[in-house]
Amino acid sequence: MANAANQHTCDGPQPSPPTHFLIVAYGIQSHINPAQNLAHRLARIDASSVMCTLSIHASAHRRMFSSLITSPDEETTDGIISYVPFSDGFDDISKLSILSGDERARSRCTSFESLSAIVSQLAARGRPVTCIVCTMAMPPVLDVARKNGIPLVVFWNQPATVLAAYYHYYHGYRELFASHASDPSYEVVLPGMQPLCIRSFPSFLVDVTNNKLSNFVVEGFQELFEFMDREKPKVLVNTLNVLEAATLTAVQPCLQEVFTIGHLVAGSAKERIHMFQRDNKNYMEWLDTHPERSVVYISFGSILTYSKRQVDEILHGMQECEWPFLWVVRKDGREEDLSYLVDNIDDHHNGMVIEWCDQLDVLSHPSVGCFVTQCGWNSTLEALELGVPMVAVPNWSDQPTIAYLVEKKWMVGTRVYRDDEGVIVGTELAKSVKIVMGDNEVATKIRERVNSFKHKIHEEAIRGETGQRSLQIFAKTIIESDKGTKIGMDFEPLPSAAGDATADETPPGRAVCSSGCGRPSTVCLCPYLPATPLPTSTTVVVLHHPHALRRNPLSTLPLLARSLSNLRLIPGRRLLPSSGPLIPNPVLLLFPSPGAADLASWCRSTPPAARANPTLLLLDGTWKQAKEMHAASLPFLSSFAVPVSLPVDCGVDGDSMFEGELVVKKAPHKGCVSTMEAVARALRLLEPEGRGAEIEETMVGVLRAMVAFQAEHLQHRPMKPRVKMRKKKDIKREEEMKRDARLE
Repeated sequence: MANAANQHTCDGPQPSPPTHFLIVAYGIQSHINPAQNLAHRLARIDASSVMCTLSIHASAHRRMFSSLITSPDEETTDGIISYVPFSDGFDDISKLSILSGDERARSRCTSFESLSAIVSQLAARGRPVTCIVCTMAMPPVLDVARKNGIPLVVFWNQPATVLAAYYHYYHGYRELFASHASDPSYEVVLPGMQPLCIRSFPSFLVDVTNNKLSNFVVEGFQELFEFMDREKPKVLVNTLNVLEAATLTAVQPCLQEVFTIGHLVAGSAKERIHMFQRDNKNYMEWLDTHPERSVVYISFGSILTYSKRQVDEILHGMQECEWPFLWVVRKDGREEDLSYLVDNIDDHHNGMVIEWCDQLDVLSHPSVGCFVTQCGWNSTLEALELGVPMVAVPNWSDQPTIAYLVEKKWMVGTRVYRDDEGVIVGTELAKSVKIVMGDNEVATKIRERVNSFKHKIHEEAIRGETGQRSLQIFAKTIIESDKGTKIGMDFEPLPSAAGDATADETPPGRAVCSSGCGRPSTVCLCPYLPATPLPTSTTVVVLHHPHALRRNPLSTLPLLARSLSNLRLIPGRRLLPSSGPLIPNPVLLLFPSPGAADLASWCRSTPPAARANPTLLLLDGTWKQAKEMHAASLPFLSSFAVPVSLPVDCGVDGDSMFEGELVVKKAPHKGCVSTMEAVARALRLLEPEGRGAEIEETMVGVLRAMVAFQAEHLQHRPMKPRVKMRKKKDIKREEEMKRDARLE
C-alpha cells in the first residue's frame, strides 16, 4: 500500500505518455500523401492519448521543408504531427533501382542505424515509440521493430487486389507466374478473385527482363510476407469496402487482422505538404473559361519522365481530339530539354502546361471531363471520389492492376496500351479520350458508373461507415495494449467486409436510383440535383450525430453532400481538439444560441479580407441531439469560432427565413430550419454577390422536391393514432387528486 501511495504526487497520479505511432514511408509523393494523412487521422482520434511522427527519406524531407535552410534535417511539426528524416546513406530514393547488392546491404544497415537512433531520441525526449507503422515493404523497419521489441503494423497503401496478388504469389503461385510471364493474355485465377491476365498483374511479379528494381522489390516483399506469416501483424489497407468488398473478404482469412481504412487522400487535402511547388500559372482561372465537362486533365504522377517522342505523341493525340487540355509536366520530369516544345504549347495548342498543381482542386472543377492518368492509387481514388471518368495509361508497379479495375471491374474508364518501347501512341490516346469525352453510349455508361461510385463513397462517409471507424477500432486496440486497460471511444461498430459485399443489392420490391441521388426510384431527386456538386468559396463542415441518418429518413445531409463540393462531414457527438483545426480561416458556428451574432450583420461589419473563404460549421441531428452536441463542443469551439445565427430576412421567394421548407418534420418551435436549408440561407450571405442567391435557390429547390414527395406519400398512408405521453408529475398529481376525492 505504501509503495502504491508513493506513485502519486500531491497533485494526483501522473498521466502516462500518449500512445506514440512512428510511421515510416518511402520518400516519394505517392507514399508520403497517404502516410501523412494516416498520421493526421490517428493523431486526431484523441489528442490526449495519441501522437504521431512521420519519418521519410532525408532528401524528400528537405524538399518538403525547404524553408529550414540552416538545419534541414531537424525534427519539425505542422501543429498536428511531427516529421523527422532518416538516412539510407544515399538520401536519394531514385538510386535504389541502380544499386548493387553490396550497396543495398550498406543502405539497409545505414537505414537501420538511422531509424534506431530516431527511436532512441524520441524516447529520450519523453515520447517513446509505442507502435511502428511500416509503409509496404521496408526491411530495415522490420529490423528496427524486432531489435527494440516494438509492435509493427503494416500499412498497405495500394488496392486490396494488389495485396491479394502479392500474397498468393508468395504462397504457391510464383512458379505459375514465372512460367507464363511472357504471355500477356494468359489468365491466372487466384482464390476468391476473378480471372486476371498476366498483363494486369503488378509489373514486378511478371517481369521478364531481370530488372534490378524488380528484383529488389520482389526480394523486399518476400521478406515482408515471411514476417507477416511469422508474426501475424495488423494490416491497414488503404481502400474502401464499396470498391473491393469481395477481395477483402477473400484475403481476410489469409492474414491475422485487416483494417480497411481508406480513403486517405481527399479528406485532409488542405493540410498536405507537397514535395513540389505548385505552378504560379492561373490554371483554375483558365478552367473557369471552359464549359462543363470540356477539358481533359493529363497527369502521370511524380515519378514518370517524358522523352521528346512521348511529348510529341501526346500533343498529336490531343490535337486530334480537339478538346482543351491541362497537362502537368514537371521540369525535372523531362529526359531532355523540351522547354522549346512544352513552354510554347499554350500559344500553339488549345491547352495549358503546368509544372504542378493541386489535383483535388482540378478534379473538382466542373469543366474537367476526364482524367488521363498513370493509375496511381491515390489519383484513382481521388477521381472516383469526385466522379471523374478516367483514361488509364498504366506504366509499372501496381498501375496495370489498377487500370484493370478502372476498365474491366468498375467500368469507369478506358485503357490505353503502350507500344513496345513503352510510349503512349497519340492515335491510341485520342481514340480513348474520344470514347470517354464523347456523346456516345459507352461514355454515358462510364459517366453513370463513376457517378454511382462517387455517391456510394459519399454515402459511406455520411453514414460514418468509412475507414475512419475502422481506424478508430485499430487505434483502440493499440492504445488498450499500450495502457493495459480498456478504454471507451465514441463510435459505432464497423460492419464487416463480408456484410458490405452485398451492399450493392437492392431490397426486393424497391428499386433504387443508381445514377445520382441513391433514393428509391419512385421519389428520385436527380432532376432537381445539380449535375455536379456546386463549388463554393465557403468550406462547409457538418458535425453529424452518429445516429442521425440511421434513425431519421428525412435527414437532408445526403442531399447536401450531393449538392456541394466543398463539404466536410465529421461523424461524432462533439468537436474536440483531436479533430484538428478546420482551416486557418474565419470559423462561423451556425447555431441559434444566446449571444450569437446576426450573420448578415457580421458580413456587413467584417472587412472583405477578414471574411474571405470562411468555414461554416453546423451541427446535424435531432433538435435535442444538436443542443447536446453544441454544449459538448462549446468548450473547444469558444476559443476560435464566431457564434452566428440566421437573420430575420427574406429568401429568394420573399418568405421569411424562419419559415422552414422542411414542413413534414416537427420542429420544437418556430424559427427552426433543416441543416440543408440553414446552409443554403447562410451561403446566400457568405458567397460572392449573385452567386450566393443562385446556390440558395438550387438547394432550396432540391429540398422542396423532397418535401413534396414526402407530403404526397403521407396523404396516402393511414395514420396510426398516437398515444399521448404523460409526464410522471402529471400522473402523480392525478393520483393525489383521486386519493383526496376518496378521503372526502
